[in-house]
Amino acid sequence: MVDDQEYMTPVTTAARELIEETLTGKDAKSICDNWSTIKKKKSLKVMMTTMGLDVGKGDIKFACKGGEDKCKEVDCEAAVSEEGVQKLLSSAALVYAGYVDDPRNTDNAWMESFALAWMVPDDLADRVTDLPGGSDSTEVAWWPIHKSIPKGSGEEAPMLKDGTLFASHSFFLRAGTHALLELPKVRGTITNYAAIQKALAKAEKQSPYNLYLK
Repeated sequence: MVDDQEYMTPVTTAARELIEETLTGKDAKSICDNWSTIKKKKSLKVMMTTMGLDVGKGDIKFACKGGEDKCKEVDCEAAVSEEGVQKLLSSAALVYAGYVDDPRNTDNAWMESFALAWMVPDDLADRVTDLPGGSDSTEVAWWPIHKSIPKGSGEEAPMLKDGTLFASHSFFLRAGTHALLELPKVRGTITNYAAIQKALAKAEKQSPYNLYLK
């Protein structure tokens, strides 16, 4: 069971996944194989700063379990220092933890997950421009959360609407958006605040997950 009492593991896992899924590229190489190069990437430094981490100070690093120079992804471990963990805990907001509507669920076993939200600077998209995408993605792009995204069929669908993204990911986006919009320093400062609120309301009117956000 994943719950908010197991926060330290989720927040550390999230840092690892963010790096792996945006910076490893489509060739599916282990991040450990190229850590010396990746840790110098501008995009990595910007993303880690957003999460409160400093790669140069050793807040987070990747290394193979046995100390080898190269290894498979399963043997590539992320090490977050104690100070790094505390920085992650203070910079992230846990917005959901528990059961998710996943196509792999059965009557006897089911998926549970968590969602974390980070406040990012307004110019993050301009500063992070060299993301190659991860091993399970064909491309990566920045997209306004209240807009529709292209689907494989050539049509478009609202990103916040259940069914547009895999499993419960649209719900995760709504949960994170709610958490950030409710921050006093954010309310009223976002250019598309009204449009985002309208998109949220429309998606939630059609969603069975409303009760999770009450």
